[in-house]
Amino acid sequence: MNMSRGGKVFLTVGAALVALYLVLAGGIFAMMHLSNTVAGKGLSLLPGPAFAVLPMETMWCTARRGTLAEGQEAPDFELATRDGASRVRLSSLRRTKPIVLVFGSYTCPPFRREMPAVIKLYKDYQDRVAFYFVYIEEAHAHDVWPLVSNAKASIVYGTARDAGERTSVASVCEKALKIEFPILVDDMKNDVADVYTAWPTRLYVVDTDGKIAYKSRPGPFGFEAAGLAAALARVAPLAKAPV
Repeated sequence: MNMSRGGKVFLTVGAALVALYLVLAGGIFAMMHLSNTVAGKGLSLLPGPAFAVLPMETMWCTARRGTLAEGQEAPDFELATRDGASRVRLSSLRRTKPIVLVFGSYTCPPFRREMPAVIKLYKDYQDRVAFYFVYIEEAHAHDVWPLVSNAKASIVYGTARDAGERTSVASVCEKALKIEFPILVDDMKNDVADVYTAWPTRLYVVDTDGKIAYKSRPGPFGFEAAGLAAALARVAPLAKAPV
């Protein structure tokens, strides 16, 4: 049976659309593997419908999965404290208590939304677990990936040009979100964020043997206090469940 001319046109157009979809998805997926600035700038240029028709969460979490895995040795690092008074080395902390590493920045809305729940966990576990907030490269610097919601909230900061600028925004973040645990500031090469594949935000738990006991999915999708709570219940169970 011969196909009608209209049917052939329909199949041709359909095949072209599928090919375009695959090319677009492949290009965006490749871009997600690039530097934070390039990936952020590229994503900021995508039209809104692209986020609706493409499996962006799956693509992002795959691209930003990283090489570290639970059970592996947590890469050591040394960073300055937010107040600049000292430097902290991960390997010098982990022998007495498990450690929670909270990676993020003030310009990330999902980070801001979830931090009250993370802070609640800190208050519940502070006698049993050490918490450290590692302030990293801005998720939505206004010169890379500006957000209307950030502008409305007057949270508008550019890409830090030096350690002083990054530390200054970290101080604003600490005060605004009422963060009570110590803050470390990643260096301007973003070395720690890169090795932990932490941008734009992520959660880790390191046990007393220096092994990664918990690694959340990449933020913003995986930055969830519920996952951290479950990990802490395994690593440092409380005698009585928190209220």
